Amino acid sequence: MGGTRYSVFDVFERWSASEIPTFTVDVECSSDDDAQALVDLFDAHAFAAEDWTKSVRYLCETCSRGLPDGSGHRHDTVAARAHHFGLACPLALARRLLDEWLAVAPQERRYAGPREA
Repeated sequence: MGGTRYSVFDVFERWSASEIPTFTVDVECSSDDDAQALVDLFDAHAFAAEDWTKSVRYLCETCSRGLPDGSGHRHDTVAARAHHFGLACPLALARRLLDEWLAVAPQERRYAGPREA
């Protein structure tokens, strides 16, 4: 900015707690349609599932303190079937919806979690 380089911020502060619990879940699915089906299922129940694989770029500690990918080190690649989701939903319902999503195509879908965000 203005010829000066600044590190990416590495501190978050929660301003207020939500009444809706949040979780993360790692899923494997054979297509983007499977991932969208999970989003649609949570949406149909007035809660949220967001595919962070498409909307969040994770940085390693080295990259977060300088220019992303500018230091010449390597990062692990993620399998195309792997998706990382953020969920906003009561835990019991989140588990039930994940099981419902899985039951539609158990050979094509898997999940691990949910874990507190």
